[in-house]
Amino acid sequence: MAVVAEVSVDDLTEQGRGSLNIWSAACSTGQEPYWLVMCLAKANALVKSTIVATDFDREVLVKARVSAPYSQEEMKGVPLAELKKHSEGTPAGYTAPPELKRNIKFRELNLLADQSERGDDLDVCRNVMICFKQDVKSDLIQRLQ
Repeated sequence: MAVVAEVSVDDLTEQGRGSLNIWSAACSTGQEPYWLVMCLAKANALVKSTIVATDFDREVLVKARVSAPYSQEEMKGVPLAELKKHSEGTPAGYTAPPELKRNIKFRELNLLADQSERGDDLDVCRNVMICFKQDVKSDLIQRLQ
């Protein structure tokens, strides 16, 4: 069982919301929340939006919060124009600039044991859908609805 929704930032902001609250679950080293920030910036919706990115692993959260280094392979799906506009090039690939880091609140959360805060406009769970076993995914989807 999977719940998949295709929604654009424009769709969300056109629904009359004054702000967007987005949750990036199991964010790992932060590629997903930084990509979300890029999308919000492109849609001129960054100022009025909040992204909370969670993971159970403190070490990956530190990497995401502090250095946010990403190889070219990790960023291969992001259009080059967006990478140039919203990241800083390094010899190893890319890093998220401070102005993007400010828009994300990284928090420790174990999806299998902890309760998450509710009330988000959008829950992004891509890593959950990729990495977890089917029975765990089904349980989490039921809890998130």
